[in-house]
Amino acid sequence: MNRVATVVRLSGGHTKTERLEAARRSLADIENTIGVQPVSNNLRGQVWHVSGGNEQLFRALASVQNTGQWIGFAGLPYPGWCAAQEAGIDLRRVLVVEEVDPYPARVLATLIDGLDIVVCGDSGLERRHYRSLGGRARSRGCLVITTHPWIGVSKPWLRGNVRHLEAV
Repeated sequence: MNRVATVVRLSGGHTKTERLEAARRSLADIENTIGVQPVSNNLRGQVWHVSGGNEQLFRALASVQNTGQWIGFAGLPYPGWCAAQEAGIDLRRVLVVEEVDPYPARVLATLIDGLDIVVCGDSGLERRHYRSLGGRARSRGCLVITTHPWIGVSKPWLRGNVRHLEAV
């Protein structure tokens, strides 16, 4: 027996499915605009900036690091490794590049190519490199978290987002 799908037309001549898809797109646009963060599985290839010091940074990292994922730190020579471990970061899966000079963009590109999560501190990176590194992170599926905004590329990591992820 063949099943015939009945399309229900709502006001404005749109189907329920079309209206639902439009509502989902609108919600995603609004969440993106205000910096609401999706769950950790959907963070691959995105660039976020965390303000509030190392404690906030470690909470953010602990909320997204999954088993087996590697985190690379660049330009953060002494972040406080005991605090990082207490926050829940697996230090056995951490790579640290203390000095990124004289080629910070090359160092970050290499980390993005090889690791799951890259943390960028005060790297001396020029603004012209933000977009290219953001695109590289997107194409490689690497999550980049910075300690300062990358103008036009990064989104703010909100404190409430971290609490939400810790509950998931």
